[in-house]
Amino acid sequence: MGGSWPDAFPGVRLPGLAAALRAADTHELSGELRALRALIAPGEEEIASALERCNRWGPLEEWPPEISAPHYRAHEHALRLLEDFVPADGRDPGRTLIRCDGHLAQMAIHMDEGSGYRQWFLFDEVWAAAHPEMAASLMRFGAHWDPRCRRRHARLTHCG
Repeated sequence: MGGSWPDAFPGVRLPGLAAALRAADTHELSGELRALRALIAPGEEEIASALERCNRWGPLEEWPPEISAPHYRAHEHALRLLEDFVPADGRDPGRTLIRCDGHLAQMAIHMDEGSGYRQWFLFDEVWAAAHPEMAASLMRFGAHWDPRCRRRHARLTHCG
């Protein structure tokens, strides 16, 4: 998701991701997945509504510690934060694109005019089996921005 190291939930398909995230140990989740978990309402089966809520989240680099609380408390805290959301620094939630199908969810969240969009891709093995090259490409992009670099180095280290 969004240039973060790819995460995997073995045995979980996209239709079951909402329940898996609610039950997950937050210490094993990236900031993006902790926020998504907090934005999933109790009992929600799909993640489309949580992605819509994520589009109204404040600065995406700031993950308050409260989102690591048990799910019901994390969700209540996330909803309070959404009430105070005011887009800043050129961010336009109306320009965000969200699409969810049976085994693929995509979000291109508008950040600002300078950096454009941050992309999130959530998919399961059903989609990956039908689109193996695209799945491999997305997994590679999550780990490294340059698809031609074959050096082993830290993720944000310059390839040159």
